[in-house]
Amino acid sequence: MIFQPDYTFDRFLVTPNNELAFDAANAIVEEMGTRYNPFFLYGGFGSGKTHLIHAIGNAAQKERTGMRIALIKGKDLLAEISFGLKKHKLTNFYQRYQNSDLLLIDNFEALVWDEVAQNVALRLFDALWKQHKQIIVMTGMPTHRFPIIEGYFWDSYSTGLIAEIFAPEILVKNREMLWRD
Repeated sequence: MIFQPDYTFDRFLVTPNNELAFDAANAIVEEMGTRYNPFFLYGGFGSGKTHLIHAIGNAAQKERTGMRIALIKGKDLLAEISFGLKKHKLTNFYQRYQNSDLLLIDNFEALVWDEVAQNVALRLFDALWKQHKQIIVMTGMPTHRFPIIEGYFWDSYSTGLIAEIFAPEILVKNREMLWRD
């Protein structure tokens, strides 16, 4: 699995806007599968979501040799689910990801309009969660945009965490200055 090598915890700019998400990500690496599982991280453009998801992947690879890690983009997940449904091969889909110790989904919002795909994802999450395998979902949208996921999340996952992340103030100010010039 290839993660961005520069996206590590040491290189993450921690501010009050992202401290909760940063601390949760570190705790997840220390207590993989039991702490904040699943972890649902959402925030706007430039907030550091991608950096954190890659930092988790990099740390997991470094500290836990032999760990099976799956990183998938939401649009690719949606395509795999759609293919599995059309070809009646969802079993292959589930087997592929149930063998992961750590599942990282980037840009989960690709599934926002597809309730069937959300339900398939939930079945996968259930299987992984019951085996104490870590699930991390990253999106640009808050959980209320995924009504199936949100309701199920709170009812079923007592160890889960939903965290919003914001861009560090200094980056926001720098962007505003660039846009004015």
